[in-house]
Amino acid sequence: MSNRYLIDLINGIVFIRFNDMPTADDLISAIKEVVKFEQHELRLWDLRHGANLSADDLKNVADIAKSEKFKPSKIAVVAPDDLAFGLARMHEVYREQKNQEYQVFRTEQAATKWLLADKK
Repeated sequence: MSNRYLIDLINGIVFIRFNDMPTADDLISAIKEVVKFEQHELRLWDLRHGANLSADDLKNVADIAKSEKFKPSKIAVVAPDDLAFGLARMHEVYREQKNQEYQVFRTEQAATKWLLADKK
C-alpha cells in the first residue's frame, strides 16, 4: 500500500482516503489495492484534498477501474471542493458501467447515508 492513501474497511464500506491531492497514478494504484476487498461492494473515495486531473487522466482511470472484476457495487465520491466535485462528475460519465452505481457528494455523511440506504 502507498503512503499517499489509506484503505480501511469500516462497517462494510471500503474507505479510500488520500493524504493530499491524488494524481492519476495514485488513483490507479488505489484501484488495484481495492480489488483485494472484492467481497465488499460499498466503496467511498475521499477527495477532500481536491483533484486536478485532465480529461484524459479521468478517462484512463475510469477505463482501468472498469477493467477490474468488481461485483455489482455502489461507489460514492466525496468532493467538497468545486473543482474536485466537477471532475468527479466528469469521471462518473466515463465510469458508467452496468451493475455499478456511482454518486458524487459534498460530505462524507451524505455519501455514507447513500451507500447504506439499501442495506438492511
